[in-house]
Amino acid sequence: MALPNLPKLNYQQVLEKKFPKSEWCNWEISNPNDYDTLVWDEEVSASEKPSKEELDRLISKLEGAYSNVFREKRKEEYPPLSEFADAYYWLQEGDDTKMNAYIEKCKEVKNKWPKPKNQLPS
Repeated sequence: MALPNLPKLNYQQVLEKKFPKSEWCNWEISNPNDYDTLVWDEEVSASEKPSKEELDRLISKLEGAYSNVFREKRKEEYPPLSEFADAYYWLQEGDDTKMNAYIEKCKEVKNKWPKPKNQLPS
């Protein structure tokens, strides 16, 4: 999985994961983004070959799962809310030093784990 900015998955990537080449399952694809360039060995039966629609559904499912990874990574690395509470208290007292530091830590996490460009709508 390529984080933080996930490229759009293609047929070759999905085939490599779900249908790895072996003695009984061999395929070639000349354009990873074009299902019509996919060629299966003669030994692979028609029932074993995924349709374009099946692979498209699998790509959408995987992209949806991968696009949520950044949320979990951010959650693990954000500073604790207790730091925010303390920073907020001091901000109300006129000292913004702790709040600025807290915000900088949050920005660092957001920069480290940006929202993927190909995120599917929720």
